[in-house]
Amino acid sequence: MKKALKIALITFGSIAILIGLLYVTGNGYLPRGIYCTYLHGKSKPDIDDLQLFHTRKINSGVAVNLPTKLNVLSNENVAFLNSTESEAFLVFKNDSLVSEWYGSYGADSAHWNSFSMSKSAISLLIGCALQDGKISSLQDPI
Repeated sequence: MKKALKIALITFGSIAILIGLLYVTGNGYLPRGIYCTYLHGKSKPDIDDLQLFHTRKINSGVAVNLPTKLNVLSNENVAFLNSTESEAFLVFKNDSLVSEWYGSYGADSAHWNSFSMSKSAISLLIGCALQDGKISSLQDPI
């Protein structure tokens, strides 16, 4: 009995020290992330994480109204977006919004996490930097 208690105390003490070190080093989001995903039966982030983590809206200042030349998505495209659990799909060409679709969360004014959206924006910016000669190749070191 004493040996089991000693093992339990060492285990829990080690975990407590590890969590404390994560917070002290500025990595306190890791225990929170583990708690909000794995301990809630999820294995990856999802759109509902909005209720679990602190978020903030980013105000961009003056809104710019882009020209729109909206094309209606085919039923096949909408079915694909639904099958991939997409929540928003926008296509821009040159200076115009040419396609726009929103899933189950509804309107374009909904407050969402920016997981994949930010990856798309970064990819776009990298492409612009390549085109403008700001970087010479994708192999350039960061």
